[in-house]
Amino acid sequence: TGRLARDGLLISVNGKHPEAAVELLQPLVLQHWVHRKCELNSMAFHLQEAYDSDAVVGPDAEKSFEDIMYHYEAVLRLAVKGKVFTLRSFYQTSHVDPSWGAQEVTARVPKDRNLVVWVPDFSDMDKVLGLLNQGFLVVSRAHGEVGIEYLSPFVDVESGKLIVAAVQCKFVNTKADSWTNIKGKMLTAMAGLLKKNVQCFPVVYTTRDRCTINSAT
Repeated sequence: TGRLARDGLLISVNGKHPEAAVELLQPLVLQHWVHRKCELNSMAFHLQEAYDSDAVVGPDAEKSFEDIMYHYEAVLRLAVKGKVFTLRSFYQTSHVDPSWGAQEVTARVPKDRNLVVWVPDFSDMDKVLGLLNQGFLVVSRAHGEVGIEYLSPFVDVESGKLIVAAVQCKFVNTKADSWTNIKGKMLTAMAGLLKKNVQCFPVVYTTRDRCTINSAT
C-alpha cells in the first residue's frame, strides 16, 4: 500500500481516531481491477455487475436499481465473510428504532462466483429456504412480486437460526407509495417465511426521503 499511496492511487480518509482511517483505491484503479478479475473473482464479478446495471439506470425507473442493490449486498457479504457483525452495522440507517439490529450474526458465503440466484417467484418456499440456507441472495424473476424484490440471509450467532431480510427497492424520482402501502405489501410478501417460522424483517432502499413517503400515509 505504501507504493500505491506514493503514486497517488490510494486515498486515506481519517476517522475520529487515527486507527480508524480508511484506505480507498481511486475509482478508475478499482474499475480496472474489476475488469481484469471479474471472470475469476467473486467480488470483482459483483462489482462489475453493479457497474453494468448502474450504466443503464434511468432517472425515474426502478428496474435496474434492484440489480445494483443485490450485487452491492453481495459485495458487502464477501467483505464480512467469516466475521461476526450486527444487522444494524450491515444496514446502516437512522430511520429505525435504536434498539433494533443489535443481535450478532454471520453471513454464509457460497463457493460459487455468483452469490445471486434467480427463481421464478417465491411460491416454492422450501426451494427458496434451501438457497437461503446456503447463503445465496434469492431474487424473484416475477417483477410483479408483491412487496419484495429479493431475500438476503443471515445466521444468528447465538441460536444458529436463519434470519432473512426481505428487500424492497423504491427508486423513483417523482412518485412513491405511502409507507402504509409499502409496509402492507411487505408483510404480505413475508407471510411464506413466517409460516415456516423463519425470523424476517423488511428493508426498503429508496431515493425518496421518509417525510415524502409519509406525506400520503
